[in-house]
Amino acid sequence: MLKAVAPWFIRESYDNGITRIVEPHVHPLLRASIWHIRGERDLWIDAGTGIASLPTAFPELCEHDPLLVLTHAHVDHAGGADAFDQVFMHAFELDALPTVSSMPLDAATVVKRLGIGREPLGEELPEMLVDAVPPGPEVQAISGAGPTTPMRTIVEGDQIDLGDRTFTVRELPGHTPGSIGLHCRESRILVTGDALYEGTLIDDLPTSDGVAYAQTMRTILSLDIDLVLPGHGPPLAGMKAKVIAQRYLDTRPHSGE
Repeated sequence: MLKAVAPWFIRESYDNGITRIVEPHVHPLLRASIWHIRGERDLWIDAGTGIASLPTAFPELCEHDPLLVLTHAHVDHAGGADAFDQVFMHAFELDALPTVSSMPLDAATVVKRLGIGREPLGEELPEMLVDAVPPGPEVQAISGAGPTTPMRTIVEGDQIDLGDRTFTVRELPGHTPGSIGLHCRESRILVTGDALYEGTLIDDLPTSDGVAYAQTMRTILSLDIDLVLPGHGPPLAGMKAKVIAQRYLDTRPHSGE
């Protein structure tokens, strides 16, 4: 039986009104970065597994007409979307939602539903991909339901206006067909989801596309960015992110196709 721990989330604050939230008791494979960006509206980017509710844990970050943008539909990014009323995602990700919602977070189920191997990060996954649960009599190691409200689909060039700054949707496919990022030209910030982070990039899922992934890396290299908010891990300097992108192109055999 898993122990109950509180708080479930860890919160880290950065400059420019940026907050990173993580679930420390979730295995690194599924320990996604949940981003909140303060503006005249509250922008959330990705929602974690959904084992616990983000708005309940952080009501002060949901005071200004909050909206949630999902970079893609995997359980570690979309599981907690059922707690939000306004959810945006690329249309190509819609078919994946039934596969990842309300998922028991044991390795056998996650491997089967996502189509990954048992050693996606270089070592075999443990039996359970969480080592605790939040307190509560009914809490189990099962993800949230994912988006349960009507979603708005977004595509390349759409804009998310926070009042004091605007983020533009960038299509960053490869990890999944509808992976997207958000780019703020004024602040020179790029949110990448699982298109780029420091660590093992996963491009061999059944729905992955290595050629598209390589093009995504070229897109990232073309952008003027000082700060990257990745799908896993803390913020990266823009130059560090470009090193990761170039390394991908240099080491993947499909990158020249």
